[in-house]
Amino acid sequence: MILSYIFGLLVATSGLAKAVNITGYEYVVVGSGAGGGPLAARLALAGHKTLLLEAGDDQGENYNYTIPAYSARASEDEKLAWNFFVHHYEDEERQARDWKVSYDTPNGEIYTGLNPPKARV
Repeated sequence: MILSYIFGLLVATSGLAKAVNITGYEYVVVGSGAGGGPLAARLALAGHKTLLLEAGDDQGENYNYTIPAYSARASEDEKLAWNFFVHHYEDEERQARDWKVSYDTPNGEIYTGLNPPKARV
């Protein structure tokens, strides 16, 4: 199910992508998350020509990104928040029992928790 969704996104956005010549790299690492960042760093430190690709634009001047004390604000910053929610279970009843499930409310807000508002979207 998730693979068909990802494939659909790739097909829908394929016209937006431009070909880029990235010759000269031995490794291309996609994403600097918990695995990608350390992997790219270790490859580079070992002398390999490594390209690390990250989504989004440069937020190096954004205080919510650069100042550790502001990290809690990052999830509320429109420039940083992706508002991407994971559907952990195919069974809707089991999914509804997951405390991390989120609902869009009629007033445009997002509710997360086990007791959603009655008029949820």
